[in-house]
Amino acid sequence: MRRTIIAAALAALTLAAAGCTTAAAPGAADLRAVAPQPSAGPPLQLRLGFLASITQAPALIGARNGIFAADLRAAGVTVRLMPFTSPAAESAALTAGELDAAYLDPAALLTAWQMTAGTGIAVISGAAAGGDQLIVSPAITGSADLPGRIIAVPAVTSPQDIALRTWLTGQHIPATGGTSGVTITAMTGPQAITALAAGTIAGAWEPQPYATQMTLAGDHALPAAPGAASATACLAITRAYLTTHPAAVTALLTGQIQANDYISAHPAAAATAATTELAALTGTAPLPPATAAAAFAQITFTDNPLTTSITADAQQGAALGIFRPDGNLTTLYDLGPLNVLLRDAGQQPIT
Repeated sequence: MRRTIIAAALAALTLAAAGCTTAAAPGAADLRAVAPQPSAGPPLQLRLGFLASITQAPALIGARNGIFAADLRAAGVTVRLMPFTSPAAESAALTAGELDAAYLDPAALLTAWQMTAGTGIAVISGAAAGGDQLIVSPAITGSADLPGRIIAVPAVTSPQDIALRTWLTGQHIPATGGTSGVTITAMTGPQAITALAAGTIAGAWEPQPYATQMTLAGDHALPAAPGAASATACLAITRAYLTTHPAAVTALLTGQIQANDYISAHPAAAATAATTELAALTGTAPLPPATAAAAFAQITFTDNPLTTSITADAQQGAALGIFRPDGNLTTLYDLGPLNVLLRDAGQQPIT
């Protein structure tokens, strides 16, 4: 979805950001911090966290193509981009005041919200939806084949873990192991790919690109994943920063919109940019272009945070004893600044 207010910026997205220095953060990999033009006083800083995962491609592209740097520099703000490999560590950094804003998956988002008693953070935009899939070996043709098997998830209490346990409950399959239940084990994506190929696990509920890599290796998806309507990542910010620095928040949101519009307008180039940045952050080889494109096709990149989906995640997590029961998530959102930008672009606001 193109927006007229950012058309000029989109034409320059392939340019690298200038004036880069290295920044370090507790629990995060090192990345660049881009300074604004010299001013009379010290520049305001915005510490932006994100997960080193293509499910958070808007953040990867915003970093790779210098989008956040340019928009925030224009607002007189230094952006410090801080990638994480653990959603739990990123959530903890946000609640501890080590980040000002962060791209979070739903479980990390709800954890941070509850850790701050529902008052410390706010979702100001969506980022991505869908992409998660339950991938199983060719021998598994349906849920009836799962009892007695081992299924991997990225981490305990991850969105995939919550989704798998909820789905198993609906299938009347206990997640307690044994011959009548499923054993759930935590593995990284690469570990799960290897274990599934070796036959030591029967399947894995994984985000992209790992789900696509498994299917390309000959495994297949069971029709169990939440699908494109479920939130995968949202952009959250501390309430203190949101209240104190509205111009910086507007600049950050402009960058978020630009990143998603770039993905929409240039999907192949966006997949390459995101996977190249991911490889640079993790020290791994970039995904083959065909794999990256196939993984991207499973994800919907959207500025809509999909509040109904996050409410469902909260309810499912509460039913499993992971989150505190809370039927009112209204204090989690502040979409006013985003909607101003959308209205200025002639787009429908998000309710």
